[in-house]
Amino acid sequence: MSPSPGESWTSLLRRNAALLDITVSKLADATGLVNEDALSPAQQRAAASLLGLQASDIHELTLNKWAGVAYSNQPIPARNRPGSAWTWLPPRFECPHCAESGIAHLEWRLSWITTCLAHKVFLHPRSTPSHEEAPPEDLAITKLHSVALANCDTSHFKRWRDSIRISGGLRHGPRSRGIEPPKQRAETLRTAAPLARR
Repeated sequence: MSPSPGESWTSLLRRNAALLDITVSKLADATGLVNEDALSPAQQRAAASLLGLQASDIHELTLNKWAGVAYSNQPIPARNRPGSAWTWLPPRFECPHCAESGIAHLEWRLSWITTCLAHKVFLHPRSTPSHEEAPPEDLAITKLHSVALANCDTSHFKRWRDSIRISGGLRHGPRSRGIEPPKQRAETLRTAAPLARR
């Protein structure tokens, strides 16, 4: 099975498991594949070999592709990963419309992405899907971050990170406390936007 544009590695792994009518954990155990969106170069090569793809194809499905762009370090596939909340998240949030297709987008793992541009809704926890429409400003900020990711614009994320720290320090906006739902992160981004866009 080929990956869909923007799909995450765990999504592709889940779809392959469904095609084989087995659980993801059984597929991972049988093949040695890792059920996480952060893979080492060796794991990417192994996955590519098993799926008949190039290692670069697998790299595009992993958080590793944005190391040094959306965050400074290589992602570590650990539950209690170190680092700020403005890096990457557990695979918790999704668009309820996109989820119906069985495809999860890699961008959803990033704190910067709070909405689904295709369906114009906030991302929501899998356990409590909602079709709440996102305001135009939040959609515009997601679009801005998506374009910066596509262009590997490191300075964009550095500027936004600095703006979030400054606006939080000046108490103009909510302070980030660990993993916040997309709607709260969107509020933080809206507050930081005037500084980040200067």
